[in-house]
Formats: sequence, C-alpha cells, structure tokens
Amino acid sequence: MKKNWNFLSSRLNPVIAALPAVLTVLAAGFLFFSCSGSGKSSSFTAALNTVDSYINLGQTQDALKLLKKTSKSAYSAYARLGIYRRYMTLGEKALAEKTLLSAMKKIPGNSEIHAVYANFLLKENRISEALQTASVLKGTEYGSVYGEILLKSGQNEELFSAERTEIYRDCYAATKNEKWLVNAALQFLKDGNYSEAAVLQQNFDSEFAVFWAAVQFDAKNYDLCLENLENVEKRGDVRFDRGLASDAFYMLGDYDSAEKEREKIILKAEEAKTDDVPENVYLNSAIWSYNAGEYARAYDLLMTVVMRNSKNIPALLTYGKFAGADFEVEEEDLFEQELRKTGLRTYSMQQRDERPKFLISDAVFRIDQVLEWQRENSLPLSDELLVEKLAMWLTENSFLPQKKLESEIWKTLETNEIAENMYPPLLVQFAVSRFLNFGIKEEARLLFEKYLDARYKMKRQEQGENKVEYDIFGGEKRYAAPVVPEFVTRAAFGDRAADYARTMENWEIETAAFFALLDGNVSAARRLYEYVLFETGGAKTVQGDGQIVSFSRLCSVTSAVNLAGIYASEGDLKKALNLYGLSSGRTKSRKLKSKILYLTALVQEDLKNTDGAVLSLEYALSLDPMNAQARLRLKNLKGALK
Repeated sequence: MKKNWNFLSSRLNPVIAALPAVLTVLAAGFLFFSCSGSGKSSSFTAALNTVDSYINLGQTQDALKLLKKTSKSAYSAYARLGIYRRYMTLGEKALAEKTLLSAMKKIPGNSEIHAVYANFLLKENRISEALQTASVLKGTEYGSVYGEILLKSGQNEELFSAERTEIYRDCYAATKNEKWLVNAALQFLKDGNYSEAAVLQQNFDSEFAVFWAAVQFDAKNYDLCLENLENVEKRGDVRFDRGLASDAFYMLGDYDSAEKEREKIILKAEEAKTDDVPENVYLNSAIWSYNAGEYARAYDLLMTVVMRNSKNIPALLTYGKFAGADFEVEEEDLFEQELRKTGLRTYSMQQRDERPKFLISDAVFRIDQVLEWQRENSLPLSDELLVEKLAMWLTENSFLPQKKLESEIWKTLETNEIAENMYPPLLVQFAVSRFLNFGIKEEARLLFEKYLDARYKMKRQEQGENKVEYDIFGGEKRYAAPVVPEFVTRAAFGDRAADYARTMENWEIETAAFFALLDGNVSAARRLYEYVLFETGGAKTVQGDGQIVSFSRLCSVTSAVNLAGIYASEGDLKKALNLYGLSSGRTKSRKLKSKILYLTALVQEDLKNTDGAVLSLEYALSLDPMNAQARLRLKNLKGALK
C-alpha cells in the first residue's frame, strides 16, 4: 500500500511557519570570551575586560573610546567577533558592520564571520545582501543560516527541491527540530525515492512516528514500520494505523499477526456499531480464513464486501477462486457413501455438509453484472474478470473433450478482440498458459507471436511478400521476394522480442524467452531472461566478482531455472549453480524444489563436486520421493563411488 504523499504539500507551509528561528542565539557565543596566552593576548583580554566594566557602569563614551583603540589589536576571528558584539551592545551598528566587513576581508572564507554578518544583515532586513553573504555557508555547520535567510527571502518558492532538502537538513542539524526532517523527507517522497526518505529518520519514539511508519513501509523497511507503530500504540495515540500494521506483518510473512490486527479493526467497528471498516480488511481476512479452513467466517466476510459493493473487482475475483476451489472439493469415498445411507456422518462429513458453498453459477452471475455495467458505461472491460469467468467455465466443464475447452478459449478471445490479433493482455496470458498445459505448443506460440507483433508493431517480413521495383520512367515491376525459410522466421521472433523487451510486460518477456528456447534461439532467450531477471523490479543482482546475489521478484522461478540451464549449457557452471540455489530458495513448491536440486546436482557433477551432488540428490528425494531422475542419478553416483 503505497502512500499518496501529494496531500502533504498543502500542509508544509504551516509546518515551516511554526518552526523556531534558527539564528536567535547563533552569535550569542561570541559576546564574551576569554583568551589564553601571554603578551598581546593578555593585554587584549585585559582591555576587553575594562571595556566590559565601563559598559556595566554605564560609562559608554569611555567604553567606546577604549574599544576603538583595542580593535586595532584584534587579529583572530574570535577577537574581531568580540569587538563586533561590544559595538552592537553599545548601539554602534555602523562600527559593528565595519568590523565584520574588515574581518571578512582580512580572514576570507571564515564561516563564523560570514554567519554573524549574514545574521546582522537579516535583522536589518537587507535580505539580498544577507543571502549573498550566507551563500558560502551551504554544506557547512552554519548551513542553517543560509537556509533561514533563503526561506524568508521568498526567492525559492518551490517547496520541494534538492536545494530545499539540503536546507531542511541543515536546519535540523542546528535546531534538532524534527519537523525539518519531515520537510526534507517530503521531497524524496514526492519523487518516489522512499529509501532516501527513510534514512532521514533519527528518532523512533517521536511525535512523527505515524509519518515515519508510512515512510518506512513504502521503503520496504517493514520491521522499522512496525517499530514506529509499536511506539505509537504505547503512547495510546489514536492515529495508530492497524491497517498499516497488518500490511507490514503480511509483507514480513507473519500472516497470523497480520490477521490479528485485522480482527481488532473489525471487532472495534462491531463494538462501535459502525460500518467504516475498509473493504480490503474484510477481503484479506476472508482469504486468511478460507486458507485456515474457517469456511463459514470466510463466507461471511467476503459476502459483507460483495453486498456492500457489488463492483469490487478484487472481491469478485476472490469469490470466483473460492467457487472454483469449492467445486473441486473431493468426493466422498465408498465408506462415507455407505455410512451416509445409515443416516450417520463422520465429523469431516458433517463439516463438509455444513460448510457454506461458493457457487460458480453465482460467481459468474455477479461477474457478468459488472462486465455488463462496464459495457453500458463504455468502460474498458476488466481483463481479470474475463479471465476469472473463463477459468471457472473450464473448471466446471473439465469433463468435456479438450477440443471443446480449446474452442471456448478461442471464443472468449474472439469475442473480446480489440484489433486484428490484438486481445486483452491477461486473456492472452491465460490462453497461452492453458494451451501449453493442453500440449498444443504450436497453437500457443502462434497466438502469442501474432499478439506480440500486433501490440508492439514489431517489424516482420512475411514469407513471399510482394515487392515493387521502379524504373527511371516511373514504370513498376512486381515480383515476389524469395520465400524465407520457416526456421529463420521462427528464430527471428526471439530477436525481435529481445529488441522490444524494455517496452514489454514481464510475462510477455518470459513467454517470449520460453518460445525462443523452443525455437532454438538460445542467445535471444538468454537476453530476454537476463533482462527480466536482472533489470526489472529494481533488483541489485550482481556483485563485483560476477556472483548473482538475487533476481527480480517480478519474474517467475521457472524463468530463473531456464536461464540457469542456459548458463550450464554454455559452460558458465558457477553462474548456473548460483542461480539454481537462488531459485530453490525462492520456491515453496516441494516438487519444483526437488527438480531444481536435481539440476543442481548435475552442475555439481560437472564441477567435480561429487559429494555435493549426492547431498543435493538426497535432499531432492526427501522433498519428492517420486523424482525418478534424482533416484536414478543418485544410484549411479553411489555406485561409482564404491
């Protein structure tokens, strides 16, 4: 849940206006000082002490006369600032300014002198001069001086800019007022640079913990988000956001804690007899309940959303998935069937009987209503709803011959055709996946290739395409170009897709890479897989030594496995092994993990790491005892070791 930070800009001016002035006590430290040493330093200090005595006694003329004389012996920056402060105490602004100007000339680049003079000019309302004097202070310990003058000058009205960010940081360094850091963070949030905004947080137990919790969430620092929220809750702050806490727990994989936060939101609303619970809270709780086997609760929660908002697309999609899952609930075995005839039921039978059912017919009816509403209002039809409706039809009619199922997929595609060979992307993705599952790879390939060419206007030369040759008199001669061999055309598809990868969606890149592999165009497949694995999702994947440390979470594990296979076939065994290891850690499927471990063992064998290969194969069989390839390979390896 990304936060919309734009609304904060309208609240920034009051924040700035409420901040204390940075320079109220900046130069106070220069009013009185002592010097150590002997000779001239001692006499200079003694003279200043006498001036101070005259001032205290009200003998201003004596003080001024001695101060003018003593000023001739002021050489260091601190000595000159001491003279300046005493002139200011005596009300001699002209002499005070003259002292600073002389000091700046004699000791150029001194930050303290520039800061004090800029402050002097600011108090005299000589803003442009103050701004020019303070410009050298940017990035120094007195950078806040420049910041305050710039803010008061009104010359930089842009609330969000790189320059202002530095100003806000400097002001925080001078005042320790956290509002300045909030202002600095807003610039990064506006640009979507959440990580830079997150590192600005200095205090995890501050009055701005609610703000920083949202920042840390968007920066994907979910543990820090929760740390902020815990402090908010401890203080009893009514702004505590349980929805954000639930999302943070979910992103950390702590689904039970996420559900507990949602339960508190729902319970509080029930106790208050209000109906202000966000629909996504009910929806996420429904999904958790269904996965936990709490079907009645899941039904009640999901129906709450559907009845409140019949056009909630995520709720309708969830309804469809539950309906499809309920349709596939295993039938009773012979024992249960015979037992039911006696009027008795086991506990599991009773649970199934009393379990509320999500019906495919009802789900399709509700989805059709929304699709019809979208048509009537000239709105784009939801790809997701079209796919879910088709998926439910295929589930309900899975007993039909495969040709009937293929026909229904084509019918849905043609009904929703946008232009020639152009269909809703998610519908194409679903159709290609089902065709591959049906084993009709060529049909899947042709559908995808034509769709991709139509969507991205890829340059494609048809076989036998007519050409025209013109002569100098304007005549023309038509002839047929030589027929391009089919294997060349097929191989060229992968290269065309690789050229357009940066404009394609991730699933399109992965699918194009898969078909490029089938066509034997390994180089194009490698380019496509490497792009989707290492150049999408902001993944920082490769270390200086070439070791792959991660791959994009926007791509599938299967793509990583395929790329590892390409690396292995090209002899880049360390990369292959590296990628297999990352793929194994990413997947939750025991069967796929077992297959990956088998492939890992093959690479380990090539690297002469027989012991490692044996361990990988044994682990593979522990995950999937039916992995025949792993069993045979392990048997052969152990036989060779004897």
